[in-house]
Amino acid sequence: MINITSNIDQVIERFKAKANQTSNVDVSQALLAGVNAARGAMTNRIFNKGLDSNKTTLGPYKGKKAKTSTAKARAILAKKKKADFFTTNIQGDFSEYELIRIDHGRQIRYKDLELTGTLKRGIVTIKENENRVVCAIPNNKLFLISQGQEKQIHTIIFQLTDEERELLKTNTQEILKQIYDNILNG
Repeated sequence: MINITSNIDQVIERFKAKANQTSNVDVSQALLAGVNAARGAMTNRIFNKGLDSNKTTLGPYKGKKAKTSTAKARAILAKKKKADFFTTNIQGDFSEYELIRIDHGRQIRYKDLELTGTLKRGIVTIKENENRVVCAIPNNKLFLISQGQEKQIHTIIFQLTDEERELLKTNTQEILKQIYDNILNG
């Protein structure tokens, strides 16, 4: 008679331990990575490219153009020792807001919502719990500014595009894969 031995009990215990580990996994790191990647892409789209959630331009800076603006703009540019400082045509007239932007060293070719950087920095990633991470503007003043911009332009700006959502998904899945690979192969 052949005596057969098996390690099935040990294998079952090992699988139970792995199953227990996977049920207690904190997925927030994966969610944070995904949301941060999407937030970075969204803020780049808005504040660097001047595009809304449909990837349409936010348009030009508007406002009443003044004949004396050109001289004022030239004076600002001379003070900063910059020629054609982010402007398309220094010969044109500028609105008072465009002059403020030029004085702050900002471009005026297209609307980009970037003057002091507070709105851009106000869009943050928040870990609500182990299973929920969100991108939000928790500052009421900045939230009202973002809503005002959307009303002024008549479009949705502060929302992820399909590509940004895909980036969120891809980054989250990659980190989850790494976490679970580490548990199963560790």
